[in-house]
Amino acid sequence: MPRLSIAFSPGLEARADMAGLCRALHGALVASGLFPLAGIRVRAFRADYCMIADALPENDFAAMTLSVGAGRDRDLPHLVQHPGPERRSILLRGRPI
Repeated sequence: MPRLSIAFSPGLEARADMAGLCRALHGALVASGLFPLAGIRVRAFRADYCMIADALPENDFAAMTLSVGAGRDRDLPHLVQHPGPERRSILLRGRPI
């Protein structure tokens, strides 16, 4: 059961489509074939109170954390972080890096 949580700064919401990002990441997790569809969750939370670097208003962040339940293959974290060529093409197809 993968849970992808995204924390982001308030200013990022004005410059990025966070709902679209969630859809794209969900689609990538589904397409990877590594997780059962019923367990996939992608959530984004705006951090209303945050301080970034030198506190300039144009500074933003997005921090992603992927949690996977116990009982999964020990190689799963490696496969997610370093997908082979066949999975990499699925995960990145048509998406800028």
